[in-house]
Amino acid sequence: MGGGIPNSKKKSKMKPKTKKATYIASGVILTLVVLTVVTVLALPNVIRWSAESWLRDRGVEARIEAVELDLGEGLLAVKGARGKAADGAGFEFAEISVRWLWHTLTDKRFVITAVELRDVSSGLEFTADGQMKIAGLAIPAGEVENSAPEAAPEPSEWQVEVGRVALWNTTFCYKDEGRLADADTALPHLADLCVSWDSVVWSGSTRLGPEASRPAGPLPLSVSGKLVIDDRQIANRNAIFGSGISR
Repeated sequence: MGGGIPNSKKKSKMKPKTKKATYIASGVILTLVVLTVVTVLALPNVIRWSAESWLRDRGVEARIEAVELDLGEGLLAVKGARGKAADGAGFEFAEISVRWLWHTLTDKRFVITAVELRDVSSGLEFTADGQMKIAGLAIPAGEVENSAPEAAPEPSEWQVEVGRVALWNTTFCYKDEGRLADADTALPHLADLCVSWDSVVWSGSTRLGPEASRPAGPLPLSVSGKLVIDDRQIANRNAIFGSGISR
């Protein structure tokens, strides 16, 4: 009898410490779970705000309706985006989605399984002074002439692979104001035109990075697959052209 009392007292003295440690551990785990959930839920808005801010800083007022992010499935979708620069050039699309795999990262391979663009309208423009603009964004000219030659970078061990790429209901415009202003320009209608496709689908694989089956070279790139373009139209002002371009 007498020997059992001290043991019960020892147990009763240990219980508060055990409970306290359990409460602390539970609180830490719950806090981490809540922070993770909040971060994941906030990421789409962060991505949307960051993209709009980045474009605005470069002279394009942009608006994105929604961003969908599913880390479990490996999916990022940007929906209802449009942007316009001060000169009227810009872009618009209903949706751009990217799907990727996680498990290939263990092999140092980043695999994008599919990229889809829907209802896209964009373009490339050269101003009279030679400034290039893509989707309203001014592309700064490189200063390679005055820069010192850089040492060749170390080859990366990572490989990037892109699978299926599909564009649905796409319009791309090209304009070269310098050529249009030149009266002697050959084929001036080619300096201001828009091309539209119902569908452009690349089914295959594009790999960038080291591959054991391929000898090392200056550009570690391999491409295999097929490109299908349906219902193409080329328009210049009021004229519509088919497979042959004429004015």
